[in-house]
Amino acid sequence: MVQTFTGSSSIAQSSTGLSVRSILLDLAARSALYRISGKLDAGPSYLSEGWCTRTHPLIVLSDGIREDVEMLARRCREAGDDARHSPIFTLIEHQHAYAEAYERGRRVALEELTPRAIRDGIGRSNTLTWNGWVIEVTGECETDDDYGMPCWTSVVDVTIQGSADAPATFVDTGRETAHRIYRHMTGKSFEGDDALAVDDPYAESHAEALSDGAESAHDADNADGGACGYVC
Repeated sequence: MVQTFTGSSSIAQSSTGLSVRSILLDLAARSALYRISGKLDAGPSYLSEGWCTRTHPLIVLSDGIREDVEMLARRCREAGDDARHSPIFTLIEHQHAYAEAYERGRRVALEELTPRAIRDGIGRSNTLTWNGWVIEVTGECETDDDYGMPCWTSVVDVTIQGSADAPATFVDTGRETAHRIYRHMTGKSFEGDDALAVDDPYAESHAEALSDGAESAHDADNADGGACGYVC
């Protein structure tokens, strides 16, 4: 018999005594309940009180599933396991939340440094290590997208382990940024096919300008002895 939990805290508090399979079965059952309930009740309209306060039963159920999915991802990462190998995983809601929580901050040692490895790693928010170097997504900053609309993009710090020097800061996770990080770490441009799609011309120049601005902000803050205010 599958033990059913009604809130996100129940699984989190009981997870030490539960197997990954048991948690997955519970999440699958609650996900099925969420899908069935959604067929019977369309839920609150966008920006209604139930939506904004997150108090509608469907939203409460969905939020609880998401929180437990993220908890499961962190537990699996710490144990060196991955619930995505189980066929039960395909039955749960918020699979993307599992992937994001599992990869966020996961330490990955690169055997070979390439722009593709850099781009893929920072795109997943991994912490990458290579020959004493560390590449880490440290936050986000607000910028404009290709259409001039406000959006958020990642801020990436590149450091050498044990060094007292301030990190080199790069903004965005596109192809050009990956190549800039590669040049910073190796002192040369990457040769050959990088197997990456070409950035939009506007995005490419915009990423370069943002990275230059981030580096300037770091320099100014280091001179003042303060923390970088560029990272939101």
